[in-house]
Parts: sequence; C-alpha cells; structure tokens
Amino acid sequence: MVIVKKYKDASKRIFRTLKDLLKRGVDYARSFKPLFVPMRYRQALELERLRSASLLTPWGCLTNITVVIVQFGAVHDVGSRSYHIELLTGVEVISLLLLGLSFLLYKILRSSESLSTARYYRIVLQGLTFLLGMTWASMPFTLFLHANADMRVVIACICAGLIATSIAFVSIRGVTAAMAMPIAISSGITLWRSGDSAFVWLEVALAIYTAFILVVSWQVRRLMDRFNLIRIQQKDQQETLQLFLGKTEKSVLSWIWETDEKGFLRFVSADLAAALHQDVSKIENQPMGEFLQRFAEKSSANEERLSQLQNCLDAAIVFRDVTIALQLDQQIQHWSIAGRPLFDEYARFYGFRGLASDITAELIAHERASFQARHDALTGLPNRYAFDEALRQALSELGRFAKPFAIFCIDLDHFKSLNDRYGHNVGDHLLRAAARRIAAVIGPDDILTRFGGDEFILLVNNLNIPQIENLANAMIGAFSAPFLIGEESILLSLSIGISLAPAAGDSVEALLSAADLALYQVKENGGCSWCFFEAAFRYQVEQRRNILRDLRTAITQKSLTLVYQPVVDAHTLSLRGFEALARWHRPGNGPVSPDKFIRLAEEAGLIKILGAWILEEACLAAQRWPHSLFISVNVSCGQLYEPNFVQDVQAILSRTGLEPGRLELEITESIFMDAEGVSFGILRALTDIGVRIVLDDFGRGFSSLGFLKDFSFSKIKIDTGFTRDMMHDRRSAAIVRSVITLAGELGIVMTAEGVETNEQLTILQRYGCTQVQGYLFSVPLAEKDIKGLLMSLRQDGASAYKETYMFEQR
Repeated sequence: MVIVKKYKDASKRIFRTLKDLLKRGVDYARSFKPLFVPMRYRQALELERLRSASLLTPWGCLTNITVVIVQFGAVHDVGSRSYHIELLTGVEVISLLLLGLSFLLYKILRSSESLSTARYYRIVLQGLTFLLGMTWASMPFTLFLHANADMRVVIACICAGLIATSIAFVSIRGVTAAMAMPIAISSGITLWRSGDSAFVWLEVALAIYTAFILVVSWQVRRLMDRFNLIRIQQKDQQETLQLFLGKTEKSVLSWIWETDEKGFLRFVSADLAAALHQDVSKIENQPMGEFLQRFAEKSSANEERLSQLQNCLDAAIVFRDVTIALQLDQQIQHWSIAGRPLFDEYARFYGFRGLASDITAELIAHERASFQARHDALTGLPNRYAFDEALRQALSELGRFAKPFAIFCIDLDHFKSLNDRYGHNVGDHLLRAAARRIAAVIGPDDILTRFGGDEFILLVNNLNIPQIENLANAMIGAFSAPFLIGEESILLSLSIGISLAPAAGDSVEALLSAADLALYQVKENGGCSWCFFEAAFRYQVEQRRNILRDLRTAITQKSLTLVYQPVVDAHTLSLRGFEALARWHRPGNGPVSPDKFIRLAEEAGLIKILGAWILEEACLAAQRWPHSLFISVNVSCGQLYEPNFVQDVQAILSRTGLEPGRLELEITESIFMDAEGVSFGILRALTDIGVRIVLDDFGRGFSSLGFLKDFSFSKIKIDTGFTRDMMHDRRSAAIVRSVITLAGELGIVMTAEGVETNEQLTILQRYGCTQVQGYLFSVPLAEKDIKGLLMSLRQDGASAYKETYMFEQR
C-alpha cells in the first residue's frame, strides 16, 4: 500500500510538472505573437522606434568601422590585397552612410517634418543594413578556405562578433535579421564546405548562437515596444484627464477625438461615431472643421463658433467649451468641444486630442434654471432679482441720458380675503389672470414684476405724465369685468401707487419706497384708484410711525382706558348690560380714534396683547356688577385669528371668575370674508364654552343672509347709519324694519346702535326692536360712574332710568 501511495504521489508530481512546463511553453510561444497596438497609438509607437534607432545605430556603425580595421590588420595576408581594400572600403562607406542616416533621422524626428518622411529613411536604413550584412558575408566565402587554422579561428570569431553587433539595430523590425542572416548563412555554408568535423560542429554552434541573437532581438524589440506603448498610453491618459478636469460639468458624457498635425481626424471613439450616426471609418481621415460644418445648424452664431474652432486648430492653441449646434437625426443638439494640442518631447506639434460632449440636456436645464432664477414660478413674470437689474439699468440711463421713468406699485384689493375664502388654488388662478390683464395694457418695453403675494411692480419707460395717467386708468379699467375661475365669478380691483424718477428719488430704495407710500395713501382712501407720490406722504408715514411708537408704549404701560356704554331694553328701558369701548389719550396730542389705533395695533402685531388686556379689564369690571347684566366686547379680525384665541378667552374667564353666559363678543361681517370656514369653527368653539356671539354693524360691510343661516348668533346689532337715516330715508327705514322682523323670526335679539332722539326710539319700538343704545340714554361711562348708576337704579327702580339719564332734556 505504501509503494502504491508513493507511486501515485510521484505520478501527480510528474503530471503537475508536465502541466507547468506545457503552460510555460504556451506562454513562451505567445511571447512571439506580435504586440497588439491600437490604431490611435501606432503612429506614436513608430516614432519611438525610429527615435531608438537613431540613438542605437551609431554604436553599431562605429563597431563595424572599428572591426573592419581590425580584420584588415589581422588577416591581410590571407587572400588578395585588392579584396581586403574593397571589403574595408565597402564596410567603411556603408557604415558611414548608416551613421549619417542616423544623425539625419534624429534631426528629422526633432523637426516638424511629417512621419511619412521619416518612414522613407527607415526603408533606406533597412536596405543599407542588409547591404552591410551582404558585404560582411563575402568574407567567409573569400578568405576562410584559404586561411590556415589560426586565421580560420580569427575569421570565425569576427563573424560571430558581427552577428552579435546586429543587435544594435534591434528597434527596427527586420533590421537585425537583415545584417545577421547573410553573415550566418555565409559562415555556415563555408564551414560545411571545409569538410572538417570540428568546423561542422562549429557551424551548429554558430546556428544556435545566431538563433539566440534573433530570438533575443525579437523579445528585446517587443519589450521596448511594450515599454514605449505604456509610456504613450500614460501620457495619453494624463492629457485626457487634463481635458476632463478642464470641463466645468463632470456629469456630462464626453467622447474622445484626435487629429493629426494637418487637422485630419485620425481617431474618434466608437461612442462619438454612434452619436453622429456614422461609421468610424467614414469619419476618420476627414478634416475636422469641414466634417463639423456638414452637421452644423445654419446660423450666424454657429458660423462664428466654427470659425473660432478652426482658428484654434490652425494655430495649435487650446480651446475649451466651444458650443456648436448640430442638426442630428432631425433634432438640434448642442455639443461642447474642447481640445488640446499635442507636442512630443522635442516640442514638435503632432495633432490635437479633445473631447466632444452632448450638453443639450445640460443647456436646457441651465436655461430653465436661469429662467426660474429670474422669473416668478406662479405667473412667469420677471422676479425681484430681474426687476432690480432693470431698475438699475434705468437709473444708469437716467444719469447718462436724462431719460425719466416711473415705478408703479400695484396691489390687489382685498386679495387676502378672497384667497382665504375661496382657497389658495383659486387665489393662484386669480394671480395669474390678474398678471395677464395687467400685461395686456402695458407697453412692450415696460417690465412687470411680481414681488410676492398680490404685489406687482411695473417699470415704465419713455412716457410723459398724461400717458402715465392714461396707463393707470387703463389698468384700473381692465379689472372692471369679473374674473371667471371655474364656476366662480369674482370681482377684483387694483390700487396703484406711482413714483416718478428723478422727482421721487434717484435710487432703487427711494423710488420703491415712494411708490409704496403712494400705494398706502390709496389704500387709506379705500383702494381701487391710483395716485402719484407726494412729499407730504413721507411726513404722514413719519407721523404714523410716531403714533405706533406711542401706542406700543401705551399698551406696555397699560395706559389705555375702558369706558362702558349702557345697552337698554327697547320697551321697558331697563338696563341690560354694557358695551366696553377702548379709549386712548395720546400724551401731547389728545384722543386718538379707536378705529385708528386698533388698525395700527393689527398692522404692528400688537392686537393680541391689546385685545387680551381689554377683554380681561372688561370681565373684571363686569364681575363687580349684578349678575343680570352682560358685558359686550368688540373682537377684531386680527385678534380672532390669533393662535389659541379660544383658550385665551377661557383663561381670562377663569381668572376673573365671570360666567361665560354674561360675556358677549362682537364681531363684524368682514371676518367671514377673511376665512369663512375658519371663522365659523372659532365661533362655534366659543359658543361651546358658553360665550355669546354678536354680529356687529350688520348691513355696513359684506352683508349676506348666509351668515345668519350658517351660524346661530345670539344678537344682531344694526349699523348706526341706518338708525340715523331711517327718519328721512324711506329705504333705510325699510331695511331697519326688515332686519328687525328677520331677527324676530329667527329668535335673535336685535340691538339698534346710535339712538339719539325720542322719535328714533319710538319707531324702533314700533318695529319691534329688542335693545337700543346711544346718546339718548348715556354717553360711555367710566367704571366709577357705573357704580353710582347702579345704586340709583336699586333705589328708584328700573323705570326711573329714562327720567334720570335721558340727555335730551339736559
């Protein structure tokens, strides 16, 4: 068993050894396979071979010149003297020709001559080398058989050395064999003819030696080619990498191309050919400029860029990102072409290498991004960035050529209310439609911009004041027709503030500020109009700023006061409650209208603090009154929509201890224009905690019977104007009577404000009004005066209220 195992192990080792030998033999055989050189590198490799030949050939030539002199001195006694002279002369002349050729080739390779010229010298080099080998080959035939034994050894050594010398021509294919083979063949034939067995064996050794020289020269040349090819490829990769690094966009797919020194395409990548829908063979060897011209779109810009590219090719200078529009497959594609000139180590230009990139998608994306960066996404109008550029350009022309212009600050009236009521989708449609209407009436050189929200800015050039007025009126008139958004018909109006340059200012900030001030003045006057900026507007704004500063201080220091106007039963004239009214006496300026400082508080974001203080002060006062009396507090739109308003009301009721049923919150109809669905949700939450909701100033704002249908109000208060006018205006009287009847049918308390005469009271009683308030009964009272009023009522009874506190008899 041990013997069998050892036999098997030995067999395996032998098998592995044979397998390794076979593999090495195959690898060795493959080493004789010609080195594959890509087409694009063949010219560069051929140049390297010739360059190596120009450096090695002189050494071979010098060796032959020296050896022929040695030979002449060593064996001059053998054979005829004339032959020795002829051999010496032939070898010297051919060697000198080869030497001169090598120096000439070296010079050619450093010059700007073409590769084809250098190839002719290669053919001459091969021929001269073969001629040198044939010249030396004559020596064994002529001298060996006539020489003695010693001379024969010298001749054989010289022949062997000459065969070895041929390795100096290894860089050029076939040159080593061209010199070595004639000498080896001649020596072999001569040794065979000698008939001496020793010389026959010497012939075999010489054949082996010659084969060794040829095989080694083959492998050395192959190694030199591989080394040069690797070096060429590395240089190519470095130059290509430089091209890629020079690109601004790394994500764009690029294709490689190359030209020769005359500008003819010598290499294009397969991907580039596919992109052009052409075969590689049809593209190569064509002038690059003419080839691109065939596909280029016909335009002046394209012609200019093609001319620029051709100039760079002719001048052998770097070019980058030359964009050419090409007509390919019935589509326009934009290609970016970059190229670098190629120079060898002697600074000789031998062509271009570059990249071609399809940047169509990139260009479209860039144009889209540029458009988006300068235009409003919703309306497509130029945005503030683009407008600022146009305005600065207009200011520059104003300074240089004295060309005046105007700025229109445009705002859509009540847009926020409409946007909240109908939703943002309808609001977006309104903004787009409004932008189209404005754009339809302005001039082609005017620049309309959306600044954000519902604010538009218009830059108008080359118009005089009458023309500007006509344009403003045309814009107002363009909004007279309603907007049809889906099934909704919506009326919208404009307010326009206008600043004129240079009258209103000579800077971007001054002109925009002036137009904004003019717009504010239009808004103050009710909107749906326009006006020019006036210097007095700045004073008004400054005054408003001062009032706001003092109001902020008054709210912080709680220096505002509350007064309370009695609300009376219309039939019994008994006291039912009070309406709390805020008053502010501005130090050094006197009283300020509540409408004014409440609006300022809303604009400045102070309404939450002010409203909470008013509500808590009123609830504290009511807590000290009889439980039969209610307290009514006005709530503004801004206050109602403050976050956690319902929770704040609950907290105030909890802190003051007032029963929720004694608190009435008065709201106006404008609340429902701001956000109908949200409003009803907040109001229902307030009624859930027991607070009563009063619809104030009914008929003055955006009256709608739908409000009464959708929400159960505790009370309706008819506007003071109707109460005042019903005595002499039949229409007002009819409205008051109808509203009172409607409230009675709905079971809602009806309060008439502004009752100042007995005649008004009598009519309201006849119509069936529930409650009344006004100067007929009392001016608003301070809290300390209410205490005396309540004591008198407890002493004299409710019926004595009229006689005690009716002011018309005083």
